Amino acid sequence: MDKIKIVSVVSNFDVYKTSIQDNKAMNIHQLISYDNREENIGIPKRYNHFIDENKDDCWIIFCHQDFGFNKNPQEILNKLDKNFIYGPVGVMPKKQFLSIIRLKPKFNVIKNKLIGQINQFKKETQKFKKKGCMVASSTVVETLDCCCLIIHSSLLKKHNLKFDEQLSWHLYSEEFSINAKNKHNVLTKVVQFDCFHIGQGDINEDFDTSWDYVLKKHNLKKVIGTCAPAGKV
Repeated sequence: MDKIKIVSVVSNFDVYKTSIQDNKAMNIHQLISYDNREENIGIPKRYNHFIDENKDDCWIIFCHQDFGFNKNPQEILNKLDKNFIYGPVGVMPKKQFLSIIRLKPKFNVIKNKLIGQINQFKKETQKFKKKGCMVASSTVVETLDCCCLIIHSSLLKKHNLKFDEQLSWHLYSEEFSINAKNKHNVLTKVVQFDCFHIGQGDINEDFDTSWDYVLKKHNLKKVIGTCAPAGKV
């Protein structure tokens, strides 16, 4: 049974304490937190620092300060193949036929289907709402939501996998999966966990810049992810 290390970049330790530090499903494992309150260093740089420093053979859970498991993930991780990237929420392209007006012909629209169910907190209602499609077994996806990415240290070492430090806050998880697949044929999968996420991401100018960077780097027409800039889906 391999140990588990949970790595987070923290700007709000009250949130981190509630979601992870005081969470009995998580604090039984080794918690590594990077204090980002004074020096706001990009998440990929923090994650890469951990990858470089880690000497143990273990499962690594990279997650946001406001993400948490409701149940200990150990039992599920023990059964997983170590040659894949995993996460609780990911996306696959979904083709739909839509018709705006009867006079207009039907056309294909690609929308991303959220794979894996998570309890997402809604500010409007101050309650958690289930989001995404529950999966019965591990399911291949294009990319993962950045709230949580799980990978075994042996796979990182085997392919020297790193996060792209040009992507400080957005799309670093998506790019990680795209790069691993394109360069090393390493696939990404969603596994169903009982988990939650409190925060909601913002699409801003930095997101647009990150989007264009990933497109150019990997010669893509679009990024299959949980979010996209307006007018680019």
